[in-house]
Amino acid sequence: MSVSAAKPTNSFRPGLIALVVALGYVLLCGLYIEWSTRLAARWAGSVEQLAAYEIAKGLTFVSVTGVLFYLVTYLLLKRIVAQDDRLRQNESTLVEADRKAMAGVFAGAVAHDIGNTLTVANSAIGWLEDASMTAEERAAAVSDLKRASQELSQLSRRLVLLQGGTRTPFPPQTGPLAPVIKESVRFAQAHSKVRSCKFTYALDESARATFVPLTVGRIMLNLILNGADATNGNGKIHVRLWQSDGLVHLEVHDNGPGIPPDMRERVFEPLYTSKPDGTGLGLVSVRTAVTDELRGEISVIDSPFGGACFRISLPR
Repeated sequence: MSVSAAKPTNSFRPGLIALVVALGYVLLCGLYIEWSTRLAARWAGSVEQLAAYEIAKGLTFVSVTGVLFYLVTYLLLKRIVAQDDRLRQNESTLVEADRKAMAGVFAGAVAHDIGNTLTVANSAIGWLEDASMTAEERAAAVSDLKRASQELSQLSRRLVLLQGGTRTPFPPQTGPLAPVIKESVRFAQAHSKVRSCKFTYALDESARATFVPLTVGRIMLNLILNGADATNGNGKIHVRLWQSDGLVHLEVHDNGPGIPPDMRERVFEPLYTSKPDGTGLGLVSVRTAVTDELRGEISVIDSPFGGACFRISLPR
C-alpha cells in the first residue's frame, strides 16, 4: 500500500516544480522587459538611439539566457548520464547475483537427484548382501547399480557444466517411450519410500518421442517419489502414456490429497515445499529437465484417482 500511495506524489512533484520554474521565468522576463524598456526610454535622446538600446537589450537578454540554458542543460545531462551509469552498474550487479542464485538452485536440484539415486544404489547393495536373494533378484540389483552409476555420472557432469551456464549437455534419441518408462518405474521402486506403493499402468506402446533416457528416468523418479510422499508411502501411483494432436503425454497420478489450483504453479518454484522434511528442489529438477532437456511442457491437473496428476507433453 505504501508503494502505490507514493507513486502519485512522485509523479506530481516534477510537474509542480516545472510549473513554478516556468512561471518564475515568465515573471522575470516580464519584469526585465518592463524595467529595461523604461530605462531605455529615459536614456534615449532620439528614436534611433532608442532602437539601438532595444537591440542591445535584446542581444544581452538572448546571450544571458542562452548561457543559463546551456549551463542548466549541461548540468542536467551530466546528472542523467551519472544516474544512467549507476543504473547500469546496479543492473549488472543484480544480473550477476541472479545468475549465481539460479546456478545455486540448479546445483541444489542436481544434488537432490544425486541423493535419490544414491538411495536406490544403497538399496541395491543391501539386496546383494542378502544371502537369501535369488539369482534373478541379484541380477536386478546389479542392473540398478549400473543404472545408478550412469545417472550419477550424468549428474556429476551436469554439475560441472553448470559453471559454464550449460544445463542441456546430453544428446537426445528418438524412439518408443514405454520401455524407458517401465524401466524407470522399476528403478524407482527400489527406493525405500516407494516399496509399499501400488503401481498401475496404461501405456501406449506405439508412442515415440525424442528424449534422453536417463533424463526421463530422473523425471520419473522425482514424480514417483512426490506421489509416494503425497500418499505417505503406501498409496496408489498410476502411470499413463498416450498421444494426441502431435504430442506424447506422460502422466503420473496418485491418490493423495491433491494440489489446490492456486498452488499448482508454486510447487515448481525453487525451495517451495509443503513437506516438513522437503527441500523444494525435486519439482524444480523435473521442470528444468522437461523444458530445457526435453523441450516439453509440464502441468498439474486433478487426477481421477483423487490426488494430483503431473502431465508432461512432448513433441512426437
